[in-house]
Amino acid sequence: MQPATDETIPKRLLDNAWPQRPRSWWRWPLRILAGLAVLVGLFLAADWAWKNWLIAPADPNLTAPVNISAGAAIPADHAVVGHPEPAPLPGILAGLNQAAIDAAAHPLEQVMQVAYRARDLIESDLQDYTAVLVNEVRLDDGELRGEQYVLCKIRHEQVDAKGETVPLSIYTCFLKPVSMQGQEAIWVKGQNSNRLVAHPAGLLNLTRFWLEPDGPVAMRGNRYPIWDLGIQNLLNQIIEKGERDLEQGDCEVRLDLQARINDRHCVLIEVIHPGERPPFDFHIARIYVDVEEQLPVAYEGYLWPTEPGGEPPLLERYVYQQFVRNPGLTDADFDPDNREYNYPGGD
Repeated sequence: MQPATDETIPKRLLDNAWPQRPRSWWRWPLRILAGLAVLVGLFLAADWAWKNWLIAPADPNLTAPVNISAGAAIPADHAVVGHPEPAPLPGILAGLNQAAIDAAAHPLEQVMQVAYRARDLIESDLQDYTAVLVNEVRLDDGELRGEQYVLCKIRHEQVDAKGETVPLSIYTCFLKPVSMQGQEAIWVKGQNSNRLVAHPAGLLNLTRFWLEPDGPVAMRGNRYPIWDLGIQNLLNQIIEKGERDLEQGDCEVRLDLQARINDRHCVLIEVIHPGERPPFDFHIARIYVDVEEQLPVAYEGYLWPTEPGGEPPLLERYVYQQFVRNPGLTDADFDPDNREYNYPGGD
């Protein structure tokens, strides 16, 4: 009897004798997806390396650390030997002194007069400016976000020589941290459907984004939308809170006439709410007015200590330094197609 061979065994029996390999059509899509995942991972790793190791640091003159220092304590009546009376304060600060604050019906009365004068000065004499905003804020989750250095160009809403209204215009470019260096945003009131035009930093700078200024993406890491940026808006918020506190009472005000921010002489106005209760949203507010510029250039807000005798936790800090008054900003400064900027997809 001849042994069975493939030629003598019916094909039906052969098919049943050997296990059949399943069709592998699904393997190629998986391989493609795996390859894409590897490429994306390599790209993200390269972007991280670029931001953290390879990118050149921002101009150190623009990213100098903020140094806030207090002046010598000066009694309200200057009657103590060794504390000579300081020179009278100029401009919007004229007449501001601790004795007048302590004698007023409400300690904020004189401070509010300074704020109103500053508002009038801004509206009449400050058309635009550039500055580096150094800010540090506590987010809604309670985390204190680290310092950010942002180059700002701000042009106030105004009427030009032709009688046409020039809208509020804001440009920002991150200088620090390195992971955000070069990220830009532009918002012009009423343009681009009132959206801001932004692009990310690093190798991810592949396209422009049109974002709602108060939407979740634009608000990530911020307490306020971009339209609240700037010294004028900071002052308006100070006035709003001050007028509220005038009606509520329960407030203390202290002055430091010789405070400094780096090499700038400032007057520090410190407003304190001893007790935590509505509608107060801060324990201590510190407002720094630049004596030469006649503008509030810094604000610090602190919450009440979490335990008796503890340090008040920082809520927010905003410092405008490297201030340049009325440089004559034009529409080009708020145009994403400006060749000095790094927006993708331009001409």
